[in-house]
Amino acid sequence: MLASHAGSDDSISFDPKCRLFVLVAMTAKLWNVTACTERRTLSAHKRWAESVTFNSDGRFLASGGEDVYEVWLRQKIELGFDLG
Repeated sequence: MLASHAGSDDSISFDPKCRLFVLVAMTAKLWNVTACTERRTLSAHKRWAESVTFNSDGRFLASGGEDVYEVWLRQKIELGFDLG
């Protein structure tokens, strides 16, 4: 388990090139595969986030939970736009 993502992990998704993955439990967090470092927390979920997936070309990421379903544009995530 990754130290900064303690708790029950519900879902994981790798981008098509396996450079990034998103791990979901209470929050959705984007990680760098090679460095195993957290890149970003996706903050749309105010309650428990439960699932996550990249689309087939890796341009979009979808997350879902008890309160909201969200589709993220990967370019905005990587550039650090406010996603909350």
